[in-house]
Amino acid sequence: MNKEIEQLAVELRNTIGLARKFSDTTHFHDIFLSAETIIGILAYLITPVMLLEQKYRELVVKFMDSGDSHAKAEAKAKASDEYVEWRKYQTLTELAHEQIMLLKKFR
Repeated sequence: MNKEIEQLAVELRNTIGLARKFSDTTHFHDIFLSAETIIGILAYLITPVMLLEQKYRELVVKFMDSGDSHAKAEAKAKASDEYVEWRKYQTLTELAHEQIMLLKKFR
């Protein structure tokens, strides 16, 4: 993954991590800015996350083309760096969606 995308992911992770401060304050402005930042970063991560998933799925197909069953091909692909990279970003985006849902509760 290129450095810009990686930096966005780190920024997203850090923004989610700052949620602890909302137990101290419930200023609408702070909550809105946090949600806006998360959504903005997620918009940039859509394509990279999809491309990472595509690389993982291409591995599954490659293994199946070489004669493996779907289950065996998927197991092999899940042991790859492509899968780890995709799951890392996919999990981060899922966490960001959960954070947005939580921030909505503060209104």
